[in-house]
Amino acid sequence: MISSEFAIYSDAGFNSTFLKAHVDYLKPDFILAGAPYPKALNGENLHKSSLINSIMSRLKPRRRNPLYPFEVFLSTKRPKVIVAEYGVSAAHIIDNCIAHNVPVIVNFYGYDAFSRTIMNRYADAYARVFNHATYVCAQSNSIRLKLIELGCPQSKIVVNAAPPEDVFFNYDAPSDTQTIISIGRFVDKKAPYAVLLSFQLALKKFPKARLIMVGDGPLLFTAKNLAIILGINERVEFTGKVDAVQQRGFMMRASIFIQHSMEGPDGDCEGLPVAIMEASAMSMPIVSTYHSGIPEAVEHGVTGLLSPEMDINTMADNIVTLLANPEMAIEMGKKGRSKMKSEFSMENHIGCLRKMIGEASKNT
Repeated sequence: MISSEFAIYSDAGFNSTFLKAHVDYLKPDFILAGAPYPKALNGENLHKSSLINSIMSRLKPRRRNPLYPFEVFLSTKRPKVIVAEYGVSAAHIIDNCIAHNVPVIVNFYGYDAFSRTIMNRYADAYARVFNHATYVCAQSNSIRLKLIELGCPQSKIVVNAAPPEDVFFNYDAPSDTQTIISIGRFVDKKAPYAVLLSFQLALKKFPKARLIMVGDGPLLFTAKNLAIILGINERVEFTGKVDAVQQRGFMMRASIFIQHSMEGPDGDCEGLPVAIMEASAMSMPIVSTYHSGIPEAVEHGVTGLLSPEMDINTMADNIVTLLANPEMAIEMGKKGRSKMKSEFSMENHIGCLRKMIGEASKNT
């Protein structure tokens, strides 16, 4: 059983699919959001909570502390457990949780474990997080190893990857459309330019192939210009940011999913990209890289084809292999869906979180 005083906090809000799933399935009593400290409670300004505001009005000197409303929240609502989405979220509130003896469960997803900037900024806070947290959850085994390197006790770490939503299993990607899809932020660690360069090489053998690139980000304009420079812009569709329903619509036009993940300039890496798992759940074969947790979800030669980071020639060959062998691609897609069902189900993921929350609540 989950404690009736269970709270969840994300400094990045809850727009991501997997964070929405945590709210929908776990049904926390308290949803905290805001950066660099909690500013909203259940969608309303934390400062304007009637009880919290009443207490703060009598303690005006303390009001200059931006974390004081959160301290009052801890004192008045007394949550038995707080789940912090991202290590950075935990770093923001860890001292308050320690002071009020509130157990914490932390989910690490990627940048919060790998970015050197984040590590330098939050090194001391992370040490306190690792010491106080009841459980520290890793999106992939690669993150688990990084957390150990950072000093987290192995006994506290649980690998519990955020899975695809169940709805993706209800769709079957079409076979042999010669359409490839990429979904994700246009940022360095997803290297959209490498996808374009690989696709250009594959077009030499399959000139009717198409590429759909879903998402936005700082490298989108550069990617569009690169497509023009390479002379492939008529074969590439940039959708910009889309909602979940639109995303599935674009996925239903594609037979292959592609993502060229690589280490960013700041050491930033993926955890285990949810978009890859969503595509596998829809029976799409995956073309990607040997990067971070990706090989944990994509078995090379079984559910997809992987290449080294920065190796656009091998990635292009992998695209060509799947386009030239549609029966192989279909079989890989089927095995990918089977792997998602058995190893990355929402039921198992949420069940694991529920168990940890129940165990942590016993410590209060």
